[in-house]
Amino acid sequence: MDAPLKQIYETSKKEFHIKPEFSSFWIPMSSAMLALQTTVNVILATVLMTEMIGMPLSITFFFVLMFLTLEMSLASPGTTASWVIAFEAFSMPTSYVGLFSTYRCLTINYSVAAVLAYNMFEQVEVANRMGAIE
Repeated sequence: MDAPLKQIYETSKKEFHIKPEFSSFWIPMSSAMLALQTTVNVILATVLMTEMIGMPLSITFFFVLMFLTLEMSLASPGTTASWVIAFEAFSMPTSYVGLFSTYRCLTINYSVAAVLAYNMFEQVEVANRMGAIE
């Protein structure tokens, strides 16, 4: 992840003219908090799991899933650990985590690209609003 972060720093400064003082604060914070990749993976895997085991969905289920996912996204325990936590919270078998880990291997490049693009757009928007663009 070092190489993409260096590219984001350089692009922020050269292409978007964002002050380095702002980028040095925003980029690490944005990468660490509210991990978009973990959020999407946890929600999709948990909903797919309900279908696989025949568990009914309800408003309460989605409320708890939303709260749990937000909490894990802030803590950033990683995708695999997040699946174990979510499956345990809903009394689902954790033996399926391996299956979803295989799926994650197939989609990791797309996920990383989407997260980097999202973080860059977010930085440009916040920098623009805060006047951190030179």
